[in-house]
Amino acid sequence: MLLLDSRKRYIVEALLESDGVLKEHELAEKLDVSIRTIRNDINYLKSYLEKSNIFIKSKPRIGVWVEADENNKKALWDKLDVQNGNAEVAFEQQSRCRYIIKKLLNSDRNITMQELADELFISKATVNLDMKLVEEWIKKHNLGLHKKTYHGIKVVGNEKDFRFAIASYIRENTNKSINIDSINQMFQNTLMPDVEGLKDILTHVGEMELIYVNKIIYDIQRENNISLTDDSYWELTIYFLIMVDRIRKGKHVRFLNADAVRIMKTREYSMALTVADKIMKLLHLNINQDEICYITMHLLGIKVNVYSVSDDETVNFRFNEEIEVVINRLIKYIKDRFNLDLTMDKKLILGLSLHFVSAINRLKYGTSIHNPMIDEIKRNYPYAFNIAVEISNILKDSFQIDIIEDEIGFIALHLQAAIERNEEIKNQRIRTYVVCNSGIGVAQLLSIQLKKNFPQIEISKIVSISDLISEIKTTEYKGKIQLVISTIPIKEIDVPIIHVNPVISPQDIKNIEREITRLTKLREYKNRLKRFLSLRAYTREDLIFLEMNFKNKIELVEFVSSKLFDAGFVTREFAESVLEREKLSTTYIGNGAAMPHGYSQYVNKPIISIVQLKEPIDWEGKKVNIVFLCAMDLSLNKDAEKLFEDIYEIVNNKEYLKKLKQISNKAEFMEILGWA
Repeated sequence: MLLLDSRKRYIVEALLESDGVLKEHELAEKLDVSIRTIRNDINYLKSYLEKSNIFIKSKPRIGVWVEADENNKKALWDKLDVQNGNAEVAFEQQSRCRYIIKKLLNSDRNITMQELADELFISKATVNLDMKLVEEWIKKHNLGLHKKTYHGIKVVGNEKDFRFAIASYIRENTNKSINIDSINQMFQNTLMPDVEGLKDILTHVGEMELIYVNKIIYDIQRENNISLTDDSYWELTIYFLIMVDRIRKGKHVRFLNADAVRIMKTREYSMALTVADKIMKLLHLNINQDEICYITMHLLGIKVNVYSVSDDETVNFRFNEEIEVVINRLIKYIKDRFNLDLTMDKKLILGLSLHFVSAINRLKYGTSIHNPMIDEIKRNYPYAFNIAVEISNILKDSFQIDIIEDEIGFIALHLQAAIERNEEIKNQRIRTYVVCNSGIGVAQLLSIQLKKNFPQIEISKIVSISDLISEIKTTEYKGKIQLVISTIPIKEIDVPIIHVNPVISPQDIKNIEREITRLTKLREYKNRLKRFLSLRAYTREDLIFLEMNFKNKIELVEFVSSKLFDAGFVTREFAESVLEREKLSTTYIGNGAAMPHGYSQYVNKPIISIVQLKEPIDWEGKKVNIVFLCAMDLSLNKDAEKLFEDIYEIVNNKEYLKKLKQISNKAEFMEILGWA
């Protein structure tokens, strides 16, 4: 089947219908795109249609035409007709909506439904259906549609919101082809980025503007001794280009006097003055006081690349005592609430400090950066995301700002990295005792050799043989020692032992490697036998509900919560707390599954209820047919983390999930989970 978007299909149809030559500029005007875009489309169509014996020819200053016999032309028409009437409609609607949004954002006049229908070659009824999606998109960006009978529609709203909406459109429809690595090449004119994706909506900017804006951002980093993340570099590029485009169209932002005064007191304001001066000189543009505040607003929200930070002085100009105090509160809260001690994790403290400085400013001034990974973060790191949701309340109270889900996702990434650093040695390395009676010098040398040759092991202690035997006999240490490496023979202890020379020989290395491989395989086997045990420990058979029918998630939450209340697991307030928690961030975790949970103060005893639905229900725009409702005290750190891992493994194993959604017998349901 021929898969073409509406623009390319229009070009093909125009060529097939024409008996002569078509001009590229006429196609560009009709489709409201640049001539370069038309040429790119034609080059694509040339190679795509050649295998069907359809040959598109073109000559400069002459035009474009098609060469093919009538049978091949008819076969191509048939393929186009099939595309018109099949499942490609969903893709076509998305393409049409993009076109309508772009046209509305770029227009100062009212546009009628008939005008859109004529331009898109569809009926007014189809346009009206498309407009429902378009209006949702417009409203999501704090803009409105002004409708006037017989005159059409027009987008209305604040200029700052217009610019944010345009930035969002660009994010959704343009590849990130600009990055820090390409800048030097760009200035040498050996790399010219394709700006057609930007010019699609920014009609008053081109390649020169892009080069100048990149030079300005490059200078910001060099002059202020900072390195931006790729995302921040891209965001600044886009917002500066949008500003240039809108000013040239006579559109200016406005700030309240109080906001302007506050912005002018920041360090970034002096940077913005320099930026504005360069833009005025390079692009011959008049930039007023409000636009300088607009530049400052975006400089306040940029993210510094933490990996480029060489010393404290480089970063401290952006830190303040208030943020330091709040981070200490957050880390103490995580330790007390989740039994997770991250106090000594300097990478986490630095990462959060850098992130909060920019995030707080973004949220204060409404320039929050887009997080394209949010769904993956929630699905892959539910434990870290839940911690981030809880600590976001502390941030909200401390800085009087609402923390949006995108920012919570970024915080979760910092926390997940810290959790993995915290657990790496404990979970992955083999806990090893070294026994050496030849003195501390020899023992330390042996320890260094082992660390150098075997990163898989963690040397927990260097002990004498008597201390080793004494520790193994105690209940406290039983099972905690996985391997003993000793320079002297040891017998009759229930721990694997490798006898080595004080200076490790090649044969010693082979023996240790063999034992490490055996222990690793044994651990993997034991882990397989423990499948979903954490979830099993908090699940009761009478609280697994199969083939249920609910109209919505509120009805489901209230039903299950009442069952948990009757069984003594939760208080009456629990259901309301689940729905309140849902307002902070949706608990949809992917593949038709959700994991709602309430606040622990309303939990008497931890429990998980599993609900399988006959028909899916709406869960914040997603269809859900299996729900894990958690009544948990999440300060049970290890249990909560392992529980989330179990649920995540089930949800992401499509074979398991498919069976769990289809089974109507509770015994079979539990058997699939390995609980029978």
